[in-house]
Amino acid sequence: MNHGLLTPEEIFYHTYLDIIFKSKNWSKYNLLMLSGLLRKLLIDKQNLAHQANKNYKLKILFEVEDYSNYYTDLEEHKNMNKGLLAYRRVGPSQNPVKVNLDNFLKIPFYYIDGEVLVIRDLIKTYSNKAGGVHLEKPNKKIEKLITNPNFYFFDAPFTDVIMSDITDITIKALNPLARVISTSIIRN
Repeated sequence: MNHGLLTPEEIFYHTYLDIIFKSKNWSKYNLLMLSGLLRKLLIDKQNLAHQANKNYKLKILFEVEDYSNYYTDLEEHKNMNKGLLAYRRVGPSQNPVKVNLDNFLKIPFYYIDGEVLVIRDLIKTYSNKAGGVHLEKPNKKIEKLITNPNFYFFDAPFTDVIMSDITDITIKALNPLARVISTSIIRN
């Protein structure tokens, strides 16, 4: 019984639709709001993807670029450079691999000053520090990455491109669950 409140499945479904809408109407504001929605879906301790999937038990897999050699590549870059050592996009890919949520959030995308940054770091920074949910000062290394005016991928800041990749990968990974839930919502 939901006592007039939405069920986890309904909240998941509306959040999923909101992510699709915001991803198709790209702006800095929508990027920040996406980070909060992604955090709610994927990172929070009681994340919405797991709560909504509790009754369905679907295997949720994220299709990403094969990153198995990334840390080896980092060691090579570390010996040649200081500061910015390596960066990469997380999708789309010619040779994708499928990973579960925990491994998806651990995928590295940037190496700076001896620190590897992973997808979880970027979502949490945009949502918890940059204004997606909270507005606080980010840690210095991520702030350096986000505010670097010379670090663009074509005409967009690199971190915005990574957030776009993360969003697209998440939409695709959660689509089977969204479809099952939409059918259930329509029946009720």
